[in-house]
Amino acid sequence: GFIEMLTGSLADAEWFFGEADGLFSELGDRRGMAYVEQHRAWIAFMSGDLSLARERLERAVGTHTELGDRNGVGWAYGMLAFIEFMERRFDEAEALAVTVHREAELRGDEWAAGMMDTLRADLRLWQGKLEEAHDLAEKARSRFKRLNDRFGQIQAMAPLVRTQVALGRFAASQRSSEELIALADTGRQGPFPLMAAAGAAMHRGNAAVALSMAERAIAEVDRNGSNPMEPSVVRAMALVQSGRAEDAVAALEAWE
Repeated sequence: GFIEMLTGSLADAEWFFGEADGLFSELGDRRGMAYVEQHRAWIAFMSGDLSLARERLERAVGTHTELGDRNGVGWAYGMLAFIEFMERRFDEAEALAVTVHREAELRGDEWAAGMMDTLRADLRLWQGKLEEAHDLAEKARSRFKRLNDRFGQIQAMAPLVRTQVALGRFAASQRSSEELIALADTGRQGPFPLMAAAGAAMHRGNAAVALSMAERAIAEVDRNGSNPMEPSVVRAMALVQSGRAEDAVAALEAWE
């Protein structure tokens, strides 16, 4: 289930986690059931259902807290920090990210620390603190490269390429975009690297590349059932940049 989730097959992941939940329930393994619930929260998050993701996380946190499982609580709070960010509660997201990052460093959990650096890079980007966003994203990418974790690299490179564009570092953003596309082409990485590359191309004014990447991302979204909002908006913007405003409006109306 975890593999299917990380490679973008959300419906398959939900099925496998459902099977695991049934087995843990038969065994009376509450910790196992809580881990399943927090992973199902991640699926809901990636599908764009933030309220369901929050409900599932709250149930997981309650069980982990009762069991004294600090790793489980920390993992769930890390996911909750991303939900707070997506719902534009930046102060709450920052507070959670700092706490989870500190505890992850203490227990030597480099993956969790890297994800919190990625989230903090996103926060700095939206706050207009571009140099801080760039440094945090680069730090996260370097950490995930050491771990040989492609999923983490893709997550970190999304804010990195956006900050590179915003800072006018177009050669660097082009290299990062090419790396994202290469990662997308290496296997089942889901729509995220394509969405990041499409957004960067759109901001650089390269409408043809933005449109191509956005359409590929939408195809991946259709395959795995995640949220189509971002690639659909980027596709519309690329159509406008191409002088096809009417097509852009039609595409958005069809998506709605």
